[in-house]
Amino acid sequence: MATRIPEPWELGDVLSEVSDLLEVGGVSVAIKRLSPLRPADMAAVVAELSEDHLRQLLERMANEAIADVLDYLDVDRGSRVFDSIPETRRPAVLDETSPEVATDLLHRIAWDDAAQTLVRMRNLNIIGDLLIHDDDDAGGLMSPTFAKLREYWTVRHALRVLRQMDLHPEILRELFAVDAQDTLVGRMELSELVFAPPNATIGEVMNRDVISVSATEDQESAVRLMQRYRLPSIPVTNVRRQLQGVITSNSLVEVAEQEATEDMFRLFGVGGSIATGYDVREAIRNRLPWLVLNLFTVMLAGYVLSLFQPTLNAMVLL
Repeated sequence: MATRIPEPWELGDVLSEVSDLLEVGGVSVAIKRLSPLRPADMAAVVAELSEDHLRQLLERMANEAIADVLDYLDVDRGSRVFDSIPETRRPAVLDETSPEVATDLLHRIAWDDAAQTLVRMRNLNIIGDLLIHDDDDAGGLMSPTFAKLREYWTVRHALRVLRQMDLHPEILRELFAVDAQDTLVGRMELSELVFAPPNATIGEVMNRDVISVSATEDQESAVRLMQRYRLPSIPVTNVRRQLQGVITSNSLVEVAEQEATEDMFRLFGVGGSIATGYDVREAIRNRLPWLVLNLFTVMLAGYVLSLFQPTLNAMVLL
């Protein structure tokens, strides 16, 4: 039987209960209260805890549960939770999160601390490869987890390999083909592979018209391509066109929201983001011309309306 989706006010009640339990030292009971929640709902509650309560909870919560919470939080709230995790447990927790989330969180802390955490991680090589890319690059957005097929494999062999892969069904929706040098040469959907002749090679049945982005391109380029061609995912390559990772539609939504927010801030003269300690004088200097222009247009509109006031009054009387 499916669990009912809780209303926001119900999660607020859970937050109050958990906070009260943590206030009196009932950490085990608080964890038990959170455990029936879906990861997304648990993340929503945990993210609202006070600093003291958050530290209490994370000291006793299982690594897998903390990782689930981090996977469902944006970078800002995730960083706040991550900072409250005991340093000795951070590598193990990040090993349980998705590589993209781990990379984003490590980008937010001092490089020395990130390096110390990274060297103790099981996924050192995977995360290390992602950390070399800037946050705003396509390489910083890509996931290193994807379904890669060799163009010389037979369909039968490819299906056997895919069955052995421990990949999420969403990742298996789209498959990417490479040659012996890992150069991206094609793509195909899982359904196309399933119904292809078993003895045919991947190179014979794949679609060679594959759209990709370079790891050094701006994230917005990837977003525009995915929106323009309605792609569920887009492969990321290096300068030699070797397949490095894949950007999924989930990442597309996050970037689109971020870019829309930044555009809104720019419209009001705030800049790309609102940071603590933002200079009020700079904000006034940036926004004042637009505010004056808006005021002038309102006054002009009022003046124009006043010219037609007798006509408007007559229409009201009619």
